Amino acid sequence: MQSVSIGECSRARLLLIEVQPWATALHVSGTLRHYDLAMIEYRAVDPQTIVPAVRTVLADGAPQVIDETAARGYLLQLECAGAKWRGTSGRRDGATVGVAISLLPPGRIAMLLLPPGPLSNGTLDDQREVLLHELSELHGLRLHYVQLLIDPACAYRRLLAECCGFWRLAGLQYMERDPRFPWHDAPESEVEWLGYEAGTHAAFAQCIEATYRESLDCPRLTGLRGVEDVIAGHKCGPAFVPHLWQLARVDGLPAGCLLMTVQTEECVELSYMGVTPEFRGRGLGAVLLRRGLELAREGGFRRIALAVDAGNARALGLYRRFAFRDVSAREAYLHTW
Repeated sequence: MQSVSIGECSRARLLLIEVQPWATALHVSGTLRHYDLAMIEYRAVDPQTIVPAVRTVLADGAPQVIDETAARGYLLQLECAGAKWRGTSGRRDGATVGVAISLLPPGRIAMLLLPPGPLSNGTLDDQREVLLHELSELHGLRLHYVQLLIDPACAYRRLLAECCGFWRLAGLQYMERDPRFPWHDAPESEVEWLGYEAGTHAAFAQCIEATYRESLDCPRLTGLRGVEDVIAGHKCGPAFVPHLWQLARVDGLPAGCLLMTVQTEECVELSYMGVTPEFRGRGLGAVLLRRGLELAREGGFRRIALAVDAGNARALGLYRRFAFRDVSAREAYLHTW
């Protein structure tokens, strides 16, 4: 199992959950088999059952391969990041046949965790029914959407998502680099930088909303939630450092913003970077990125990580020019009501 980081990526502000992908794709047909589901008993996951549930959903292709210490550490990291959790387990004849865990960060969204394959005592149909039950519970929380990140190799999770009403938002490319090497100088330009504080909150909100207009980064997210919930979601993480949020002004006008979140002592996440429509095509993206690398070096970080819409060729090209390397990929699916 790889290390787990909690944060949000790209403008989608997703929770990054870096776990080992399920090694082998499950080849399943698009037709679900039907079983007698009347015997499933639904139970809310509680503090006594959350650890085994987490061990199941983070398993690398087989239940119970994540040890208890790792599962408890994961839950502690969620707590430090300000995310709550809830979940549903389904049982038949005393055995668990399906489980779904929902992470609830600030910003009124949910991040769903599902097993990588059928549980030993259950079927795909059992897991589908448990997932549908969990979605019905989440509906009562008045969320903007529910999100599911799927490894491209995991056909099982993709089939579950599609048969339960999820729709594909985008492919996400995860990238990272050492902010020290190769070296990129701090930006030299006419940009005026503002840090985040109570007095600049309104300016940040206005700028973030402006950068969403005609954005190529997960464009289907536009309008799904208000900017205050977006900001609350971006603040979610083990440590929110206001200085790592920067607003760029050119000639007194908001031109772009840079939002970074501390993940560990060594890693900072570039959770969002955007340029307003009026200043696009003028090299401001590179200026923002140089500023981010400068802040990461000043903070003593050894790694800067991000995620970007894989369909956003311009952003991908920018990050690769600045020596970011690909580390993994996910497909983002959403469920809305």
